[in-house]
Amino acid sequence: MSDNIIKFNFSALKKLPSFEYALAAIRHLSDPHNNKLSKIHEHKVQIALNATPRECFMQNSKAFLANRVMATRQDMLVYVTLLSRRDSLEYKLYGKTALPTCLAFGFDLTKLKRNKLLNVTESNIYFKYEEQ
Repeated sequence: MSDNIIKFNFSALKKLPSFEYALAAIRHLSDPHNNKLSKIHEHKVQIALNATPRECFMQNSKAFLANRVMATRQDMLVYVTLLSRRDSLEYKLYGKTALPTCLAFGFDLTKLKRNKLLNVTESNIYFKYEEQ
């Protein structure tokens, strides 16, 4: 399991005006000392960062942000949305990071298979930056 784990409240991130704000929040959570929030993002992102409970988690957020040029914004948005559907207790107890495909309701699995950030099988969705 990775030590580079951030926790966040996905409901609060969804309320931000755009995905750019959500990325600013993830960037700040990844490295708060080196990623100061811009004046544009500061107020709204700070509200999202302080929201509880923080039941969602992301491993290797720095790698996700550093390599995001490989993926479209839509791919990134889907990645973060699907991350939020995982069971954090299963991660804590068993180290499980995959999402069962049955929890990807509302998404077309054929389209998910084209997402560069995901590896989709019949039973699970694996996240590129969280694979062991």
